[in-house]
Amino acid sequence: MRIHREGTLIIEIRKAEKADVPAILDLVRGKAEFDGCLNSLQSTEVDIEEAFFSEQPKAFALLAMKSGEAVGIATYYSIYSTFIAKPGIWLDDLFVYPQFRGSGVGEALLSELCILAQNTGCGRIDWIVATDNDRGRSFYERSGARIFEEVRRARLDECAINALAEKAHNKAMHPTSG
Repeated sequence: MRIHREGTLIIEIRKAEKADVPAILDLVRGKAEFDGCLNSLQSTEVDIEEAFFSEQPKAFALLAMKSGEAVGIATYYSIYSTFIAKPGIWLDDLFVYPQFRGSGVGEALLSELCILAQNTGCGRIDWIVATDNDRGRSFYERSGARIFEEVRRARLDECAINALAEKAHNKAMHPTSG
């Protein structure tokens, strides 16, 4: 836990705990709404609890707290770069409620994530930012991040994963002779 002061605003940054599941989901919902994809949000409190607080968590979260209320979140998980031969962090969500934007909350969350990366030997932190999120892009650049314009995001959704896996399975079961 670390305390950040920005003017009169005092923000506590801490690792999320199981009791924070409802607040985590509310913040994720806020991020989905900000991104314009609220209708595709599928996460439930059960999903959040399993992902973040199981015996082997798939993801982690830092919360920005003001007077005991969660006002921002950074969700992340471990990655590895074969190029730099070091672990890294994938920042999945960085979200601050609108009324707290511009007050140092995002910077406090990102700074705490950098301390975590530094303490665990990470060589980088990666994430995406929407091309139309000018305020976010500006914030990240001010923080020292490099925005890669030449990289495009790719995704196989669950349906595509299943189709490609089935195709591979069928090829393995019925190889063509040649």
